[in-house]
Amino acid sequence: MESERKLKGSEYHLKRMEELYGKDHEVFMYELEAFLIKTRSVLDILLYDFAEKLQLGIDRNRELNDHIFEETARKHGNDQAIKFIEWWRKRRDEVKEKNFKPLLDKRNIAVHRGSVRPNIQKITLYDTAVATESITIIKKNETGNIIEIYESPGKSTVKPIEPKPAEIDWYFEEYPDKNILNVCREFLENIRQMVEEAKTNFN
Repeated sequence: MESERKLKGSEYHLKRMEELYGKDHEVFMYELEAFLIKTRSVLDILLYDFAEKLQLGIDRNRELNDHIFEETARKHGNDQAIKFIEWWRKRRDEVKEKNFKPLLDKRNIAVHRGSVRPNIQKITLYDTAVATESITIIKKNETGNIIEIYESPGKSTVKPIEPKPAEIDWYFEEYPDKNILNVCREFLENIRQMVEEAKTNFN
């Protein structure tokens, strides 16, 4: 199915995002926009896949949305196609209700209005604390007066370790507790499950 090919494209863009994350902000943004556009398109392409599979006579050169799909299915008395579009709408709404609506909106911004960028950047810095030890010797005479003090120079008890490099995380303001990669992974997994359910339920 064409929707499965689009999913593979989404996986490719997500992999590129993982490689670029925290490194190349500008190229990461290109991959992010491509990911959002491609992943959202799976929902629409699924309609075309099943319009063909359920023999509604709608080819990919015609405009198709859920209303046209349902109208055509009812006109042909195609009960399986009617069940499919009812299921499709329910699953699409579930994706939105799982708090992925902001990602769907960002796809629309990327297509029609301009660039999509993270709103929040969090930087985690690491430092290394080094423990040292020294010896102090105090020499006193028989009357208890200090006649000499010796202090050994402090020596580190551990080999110095290079601190970890700073970690940079990017977030959308709608998801302040999950970085962009984690949100996109969850979004892709939900869309993938929808495609798998469609294949299982309407094959």
